[in-house]
Amino acid sequence: MRTGLKNNIAYSFFDPEIGVLKDMVALITPDHVGMFRESYGGILKTVFRLTDCDRSAIHTLLQFYDPGLRCFVFPDYLLGPLMEDYVSILGIQIRDQIPFHVTRAEPDVLGISRALYLSPEMVKEGLKEKGKLPGFHL
Repeated sequence: MRTGLKNNIAYSFFDPEIGVLKDMVALITPDHVGMFRESYGGILKTVFRLTDCDRSAIHTLLQFYDPGLRCFVFPDYLLGPLMEDYVSILGIQIRDQIPFHVTRAEPDVLGISRALYLSPEMVKEGLKEKGKLPGFHL
């Protein structure tokens, strides 16, 4: 037995026949709709809105669900912060511009310094080339 690894839990999904369910909903009289909503909430709306993509997304998420912790665990993935997270971490402002765009030319030192709110001298001394790839390498 492999120690230290998480045990896998198998989930099986009941895939109801939605057409039959829609026929049953049509049988509910208008005066009983309120009682049904009080008893079961908005479950019918949820069932009718589930598409095949939603079902596959739920199936994918359940593969990462840890019942003991009652949360989703992504052990093999490095989830990095978003651009907005960097704004709060570094305390800089994102200008009103598209942060990523396709360009054929390499950005110059002045453009990089304007985007990072740094002086051109600081950018020039930090910009290094590693493996024919210019950048700020760690």
